[in-house]
Amino acid sequence: MPFVSKGTGRRSHSKVWSTGCSARVCLRLSGNGFHLVVSASGAHDHALTEHQWYSYAENRRIEDPQLREDIAVLSKAGAKPRGILSYLRAKT
Repeated sequence: MPFVSKGTGRRSHSKVWSTGCSARVCLRLSGNGFHLVVSASGAHDHALTEHQWYSYAENRRIEDPQLREDIAVLSKAGAKPRGILSYLRAKT
């Protein structure tokens, strides 16, 4: 069963579009409708705000094994997520 889009194809990204960035990622269906074709052009030529920086998932990912262990200990001890987040912000 081929993919059928249910959206209008437009999303409002006012925090990103207002930067005037020339980077673009385009997605389209292949001829048979079973595969997505991705093409990218341009480069990021602007500074990121703190809000935009945190929007990227790779910037929110914790890869340090010691920090992961600390989070596991805090979680098992019953620490609230807000407390764990403040601990992470103080450590990084």
